[in-house]
Amino acid sequence: MPFVYPTAIEMFQIEADYVERGRAGRVGLDIFPMKPRNAPKVRWAQRDNFFGMQQLRGLDGAPVHVNRVGMRTYEYEPGVFGEYTDITETELTIRAGSIDINAAPIGVGDLVTESTEFLVGRELDRMENSAWSILTTGVISILLDDVDRGTQVGYSDSFSIQTFTAANSWANFANSTPIKDMQAVQQLSVGRALDFGASSNIWVNQVTANNLLNNANANDFGGRRTQYGATLNSLTDFNNYFGSQNLPKISVYDQGFYPRKPTVGSIAGFRKFIPNNIGVLVGKRTTGETIGEYQLTRNASAGFRPGSYQYMIDRANGVLGEKRTPANIEIHRGHNGGPAIYFPSAIVLMNI
Repeated sequence: MPFVYPTAIEMFQIEADYVERGRAGRVGLDIFPMKPRNAPKVRWAQRDNFFGMQQLRGLDGAPVHVNRVGMRTYEYEPGVFGEYTDITETELTIRAGSIDINAAPIGVGDLVTESTEFLVGRELDRMENSAWSILTTGVISILLDDVDRGTQVGYSDSFSIQTFTAANSWANFANSTPIKDMQAVQQLSVGRALDFGASSNIWVNQVTANNLLNNANANDFGGRRTQYGATLNSLTDFNNYFGSQNLPKISVYDQGFYPRKPTVGSIAGFRKFIPNNIGVLVGKRTTGETIGEYQLTRNASAGFRPGSYQYMIDRANGVLGEKRTPANIEIHRGHNGGPAIYFPSAIVLMNI
């Protein structure tokens, strides 16, 4: 049955089913860490590949001239994001307290904090969704409007990540070959300064991980045993096997967001960052470089500096904006930016 609240002014709030997460634990933003860049565009440059070997000169011979490697520059217009929420006249009136001039009004700091957390969470979801869009499709498409109000694309770009498609989906328990698939995808690092071995990760959601755990192919995991003859029954068992073969580790990430306001108590419409039957192999650069980042570009609302902006307008008292009726307090938050992927070959989109 629905909750019934008391009629008294003082009441406590009940936490929502889905709570906005902070920065910690966001895998997409670990792969694409946020970096301020004092530039109007998302822009980066990459040197061409080294090639060849030193040529023979011979005694008294002249050295041979070789051309230096070139460089390619990539850039695109950043997304310009911003929104606000408000504390309404009704809320301000209720919080105003007694008509006694000596009575202190009830503060609205908790409402400001709640609004800020909400806006920051939406901003981080936008950033992380952009990162996972590249990782799971190779394409980033940003809507001109919020998904609640329209589907017009603001801008779209594609990136040349590597792809791999299993002969049999891991959902085909009897015929899929995860070990063979992992051995094949590990070789996609050959010829590049990449490590697709035991130090790298393949990110999947829980449904895909469950498919792996249910493998029943006697020629694959269904026929593998531990040193004591037991079957492999957990993700730890599987990863121990993969590690012994210098293959990537399977890691589960089951987070996502609600594009639209959900019905209370329902998870209908929840969108995972990683779809079912998709794996994202994130390799390691042998030189230790970051494979990409989410660039926060220059923003006029942030004082023409890179990074997010946030400010409040008190329209009840005319602070930082004109006084209006109905009175309210606006809380604004936004940023300019987008993901930059420096080494697309370090990512393998696996259809499994």
